[in-house]
Amino acid sequence: MAGGSRSASALKARSLTELSLGQFSYAMERLSAKGRPVGSGYHHLNLSLRVPRRGYRMLRYDTVKVRRRVPAIDLVERVWEDEGQLLQLLRSWPGGLPVGVPLLLHHSHDGVSVHSYVPGTSLADRYPEGSHLPVRVVERILRLFAELTETAAKELPEPSSGRPFAVNSSAFLRERVEFAQRTLADRNAGRFGDLFTSLGVGPWAMEKFGEWLPALTDRPFALLHTDLHRGNVIVDRRTRVTVLDWEHASYGDPLYELATHLCRTRYPRQQEVEVIRRWEEVVGDRSPASVKGLAEDLRHFIDYERAQSFYPNTIRAALAYSADPTPRTLAAGGRWLHRTLREAADPLRLKRVSSEEECRAELLRWYEGDGRAG
Repeated sequence: MAGGSRSASALKARSLTELSLGQFSYAMERLSAKGRPVGSGYHHLNLSLRVPRRGYRMLRYDTVKVRRRVPAIDLVERVWEDEGQLLQLLRSWPGGLPVGVPLLLHHSHDGVSVHSYVPGTSLADRYPEGSHLPVRVVERILRLFAELTETAAKELPEPSSGRPFAVNSSAFLRERVEFAQRTLADRNAGRFGDLFTSLGVGPWAMEKFGEWLPALTDRPFALLHTDLHRGNVIVDRRTRVTVLDWEHASYGDPLYELATHLCRTRYPRQQEVEVIRRWEEVVGDRSPASVKGLAEDLRHFIDYERAQSFYPNTIRAALAYSADPTPRTLAAGGRWLHRTLREAADPLRLKRVSSEEECRAELLRWYEGDGRAG
């Protein structure tokens, strides 16, 4: 990373956090019933709250976002449990980042955190998936990717698991495959295994996917967001861009960041091609070694993303129907599963893809068995 000091901003963030631990937590508990939901997703319930006058004098924020982690099946890998450490690092980046990030004001061990509120609208609300995104916003995102290639492992917090980072690009992707097999497939086989199999995905699908992978070109690792989609990008009236939700950040091959961004942002095809071209230019200008092997290796990361997504997408569709077993949620689940299977068909080498009607039937069969019992 380029030289410079992060100490001033880091100290400011720490002092705000320490100041908020007592009085601010109490104020948030009293105000929680008055919160307004904002951008809640699979992992968190988010509320925007007006800060009482005393809190404003202390924090200099009149509105904050309170996030509470939702108890749920763990379908994502968290390299760092404390997102605040990364936010402090990012906010004190030498020279500043091309996008904004929230400030952590408070974090507790029961899954509640308080962030500075970011005004604006998410890209998901302005531009539905499949629609063209403004070039100026995409350029900011690509410049962020380029900037993060400057991150050295020694500058990052120790992984919460205590496991060291992968040693090269091939090992990094194979670790992702092992995570998908162990945590997504094996750990959820008891409740969802029959549903996986009925949709054509056998118990060792990810392990077999890993066996087909070739050796990758080695690229220097970067700090990765790993979940940068339309819902996690806020744009305000002045077109300032802020990137939210860094809790799933990782450290690894920069091509993985590009692959997850493409798969989850769902650009129209013509813009996707342009994003890949511009990524190679923008990131390559900052770190030529980071774009080596792009033409050969990007597809392997995209294949992995589409393959592993089968598991969380299937589980979430099943849980959504189990929580609200109506014709509407059954139809939505059937569409979601059919699309997921279409995208995972090639990387998982499925013999056939179940139709929407077949997906609905399998979802209903699961609910009448394991789903209702769960």
